[in-house]
Amino acid sequence: MAAKRVSLDTLIYAIDKDDEKKQITVILPSTHTVEHALKSVEEHSLSFGDAILWSVAHENGVSEIYSEDFQAGRELKGVLFCNPFV
Repeated sequence: MAAKRVSLDTLIYAIDKDDEKKQITVILPSTHTVEHALKSVEEHSLSFGDAILWSVAHENGVSEIYSEDFQAGRELKGVLFCNPFV
C-alpha cells in the first residue's frame, strides 16, 4: 500500500479545531542533526527515528515531544517526552 500524500493546506485544516487556519512550522533535519541523532542512539539508547525527533527538538529549542513511543516523563537534555495517552 502506497503512502497517501497530503497537502500542507489539508494538514493545517485537519489540525485546526476552531475553524481558523493556523500556521505550523516544519523543521527539516540538517546533516548536523543526523550526526547528533546517531550519537544519541548509542549514548541514550534511542531508536534512530526517536533520535532524529529528539535531535531536531533539542537543536531548535523545543521543550516537549508528545508521542506514545517515548518513555513518558523522561527528560533528555531539556526535552521532556510526554505520552498523551498516559
